[in-house]
Amino acid sequence: MTNIDLTKLAEIERKLDSLGYLSGRVAHEFNNILMVIYGYGHLLLDSNAAEDERAKEYIDAIMTAGKWAEGLACALLEFSRHQVSNPKPVQVDEFIYKTGKLIKCLICENIELKITLSRNNLIIKADPVQIEKALLNLATNARDAMPHGAHLSISATQVMIGEGSEKLYNLRTPGEYVQITVADTGAGIDQEAMERLFEPFYTTKEVGMGSGLGLSVTHGIIKQHNGSVLVESEPGKGSAFSIYLPVVESLDEKKESSVAKPPTGRIKTLLVVEDEDNVRFCLKHILERAGYRVIVAVDGQEAVERFMEHDDISLVLTDMIMPRKNGRELLNEIHKIKPETKKILMTAYMPEIMRRECIGVEGIAFISKPFKIDDLLRKILDVFGRD
Repeated sequence: MTNIDLTKLAEIERKLDSLGYLSGRVAHEFNNILMVIYGYGHLLLDSNAAEDERAKEYIDAIMTAGKWAEGLACALLEFSRHQVSNPKPVQVDEFIYKTGKLIKCLICENIELKITLSRNNLIIKADPVQIEKALLNLATNARDAMPHGAHLSISATQVMIGEGSEKLYNLRTPGEYVQITVADTGAGIDQEAMERLFEPFYTTKEVGMGSGLGLSVTHGIIKQHNGSVLVESEPGKGSAFSIYLPVVESLDEKKESSVAKPPTGRIKTLLVVEDEDNVRFCLKHILERAGYRVIVAVDGQEAVERFMEHDDISLVLTDMIMPRKNGRELLNEIHKIKPETKKILMTAYMPEIMRRECIGVEGIAFISKPFKIDDLLRKILDVFGRD
């Protein structure tokens, strides 16, 4: 069996990081456009225009197109490893059993599928949607490698990565992991292809049969989950892709806090900070319609000036990436001036990344672009409802 060269893999990862930065920036701008589509679409649905059946049909079509576009943005963010994730405790055997049913629908009837569970009640903390996509990508590749049928297996087992051996598995830390292996008896992979396996847009399939992004997206998803993907293959003797994900101890989840009641008393004043004109004024219209008084600023520096001019600002809603002064710098300065001011940071990147960026700034809530208007209004109510 030929193993993927970890040195080559490290080189590919460096290339992926560079291209991932670019795709992440594109996705960020794309999500701003989606914010405008969703925002004004929401306002139209709430307006008299929605009473006209034909107009409502057109509005629904716009919102549906927005959802399709959101899927493209998600693919870019998955590739860049900046996709907003929703990690939760996942029982591995149960998850693989359910995903196996999807894979059975995906593969051809002449491919025999075998699923082997760990029987160890292993728990990982992961975004099940993203991990499912990674496994489906691997299963699709396996199916395409066996056009005349053969065997596909998915197995899960508990492994202990000892101190000092984590680099052999391309992992950051030693410890307890689950190894999920997707193996086929198909055509196998030669050494040349093995060295380029996770490169974006690299594919050995015919034109029109694949984008070349499946394995690079899978690799990005697993790395985002602090895991790794290793491959063993030999031409004519099939391939085995092994995913390693860290195991956590329990299934206990923190209960989500219920949506707080709307703030009562005087009208709340919000400061909205966004450098994209369309997004800024869309948010202004929506929040004013919801009953708030809204002050806007085009960047962090202007936001500080507006904040100093108005002593009744209760909450600052700001984008992260802005000229002159970014969202983290702005909220840090606001906190020093008036610590009790509520703070919400809008971002197209993972909340985990933003939390690391905002260490030292207390009391920040996060909302991920593109968000639904109802989600934003609930987030604001939740922030105002905290003690």
